Amino acid sequence: MKRFIACFFLLSLYFTSFAQRPNWSYHHQREKLFPKAKFLIGFYQVPMETFEQEKMQSLEQLAKTALIENVRVNVQSVSTLKERSFNDELDTYFGSDSRVNAELELSGLQIESYFNKFDKEAYALAYVERKKLIDFYSGLLNRGLKKGSTNNNEIRMNLVDGEVGTALKWYSENVAIYIKNKEYTSILNGLGVFGELLPTSEFDVFEQELFSLHSFFSKRLKLTSIPKTNTQNHLGAQLNYEGEKVEGVKIKFQNLLDSTRSFLTNNEGNAVIPKKHVPVQNIFQLHAEIDIWAELPEKLQNRYHSKAKSLSFQSLHKEIRVIEAQVYIKSIEYSLGEKQSQSLIEAHLKDLLALKGYVFTDSPQSADYVITINAESEKGRSMYGRYVSYADVSVSVEDSENGLELYQNKYPEIRGVGRSYQNAGRLALENVLPDLSKDILKTIKGE
Repeated sequence: MKRFIACFFLLSLYFTSFAQRPNWSYHHQREKLFPKAKFLIGFYQVPMETFEQEKMQSLEQLAKTALIENVRVNVQSVSTLKERSFNDELDTYFGSDSRVNAELELSGLQIESYFNKFDKEAYALAYVERKKLIDFYSGLLNRGLKKGSTNNNEIRMNLVDGEVGTALKWYSENVAIYIKNKEYTSILNGLGVFGELLPTSEFDVFEQELFSLHSFFSKRLKLTSIPKTNTQNHLGAQLNYEGEKVEGVKIKFQNLLDSTRSFLTNNEGNAVIPKKHVPVQNIFQLHAEIDIWAELPEKLQNRYHSKAKSLSFQSLHKEIRVIEAQVYIKSIEYSLGEKQSQSLIEAHLKDLLALKGYVFTDSPQSADYVITINAESEKGRSMYGRYVSYADVSVSVEDSENGLELYQNKYPEIRGVGRSYQNAGRLALENVLPDLSKDILKTIKGE
């Protein structure tokens, strides 16, 4: 029985080793199996000494890229027939860089690969039925147009009800739908779908309504800097619609510590930038705009930059004098059981923060940040005239604007060695200062 199993295994291995190349690996057979009228294909063939799974996966990716290149060539040839520059931008999207090409969704994609150990070659084939891909993108296009039409109706009702913020949200979503549908249309063109096969009239109506709304909003929306008061953080922008404050709209700001961020307008129409996001400087260059691109992936924003300009609203550019962030520090420090009248940690923090442009207040109500520190040092042991003490420190940082705790940490059993227990306790506190100071500064700067 064992001999039979061994023979069967060897025969199986023999026939597997001498298995014929798949028909699709031959050019003439591939054209018969996957006619261009019905399939999009990508084929790749490379020398390969031994089978390696990682290399085969890379080969399959190359075949997929070759398939997408076929679509790219078609889109490029179609774009020369277009009068608008829009398709030139799309052609950049279908560049030869495989990382970009991989973004094309290939519904129904199938990939096959084969390693021929006798000819020392490997083959990979990626293919998709043209009809399936056309149906996929046609479905996306039609659903987008239907959703866009529904959104336009919502915008009209919102404006009648005075809900401008909600109307702008629908407008933002329609901008995303418009850009995506432009992309779907160009892809369908590349797949050979033109004229009556596309919902051209519906798209034209949707496009006209979108640009009409853009014109409508542009005449009525006004983005200004926040009026300065003695008690209010005026860093940000205020959105008005025919003199009325607009709530719930994203305003995008540039030149912040973390480059770009968006903040919602409040019931006063103000999108306020928390001071932790603003560089510590006397004059801040404010750049703000209504973030209508919130619903659109960044990669599409970059690809359709010219369209972004035509559908965006007027931005705000202004120099603003920064009000320094105010800090309130509450520190309780014990040394060997005795409460200290002056806190070593508090003094160190104030020196550090003052150098960074922060100011201090005795009132937690007027502070931007409240820092609470509790520290206590205790005796350890002594040996040969050297004394050891240990310090336990806890710290929290609170954002006074919303009452949220931004940071909380404990630094337990920090060791100090000195000429006395008190001296060792002081050194233990000094040993915790580098990490504690770094953590607090990082928190209030929003890093």
